[in-house]
Amino acid sequence: MISHLVGFKTLYDTDAPLEDVLPTTLARYPERYSGYTLQRLCDEMHQFYRERNVTELQRLCFRSEHFPKQAMSVQQATEAFVGNRVDYLPLAKCQGRIAAVLALIYPPGIGIVVPGERFDERAQPMLDYFLVFEEAFNRFPGFEFEVQGVYADDVDGKVVLHTYVVKE
Repeated sequence: MISHLVGFKTLYDTDAPLEDVLPTTLARYPERYSGYTLQRLCDEMHQFYRERNVTELQRLCFRSEHFPKQAMSVQQATEAFVGNRVDYLPLAKCQGRIAAVLALIYPPGIGIVVPGERFDERAQPMLDYFLVFEEAFNRFPGFEFEVQGVYADDVDGKVVLHTYVVKE
């Protein structure tokens, strides 16, 4: 693994063309990455996450004052999900609703919203955190990653993250 990291650093330092480093990504998204170098792409991604203060959002997700209120038991929320008593909504429209599934980003692999918790004002950092990734998936196509309990759907050519909430 160390040798791969050193190799990546060398490619970054030499400003290697993306066509040499990620030819499949470039071929799939030529309109987005044509003329890019690895350094330019990495710097753009770094700046994007830095401007949105993702590190702070992640920290807030694990602060007790931001733990969402438990509106129903995990079992009740799971039973609603299994019984199809749920709505499938864009994350941007989940404020005030009760989560029906565990929402987890890997890495780090820790759930930040548990079934039965309400997406209330305390949970705003969690919603904001997920919405940064929605924006990133649209800005950096080809670099999406799995978000358990949150589903990326194509809506009019844009990635929109959805999740299941208990039907009201």
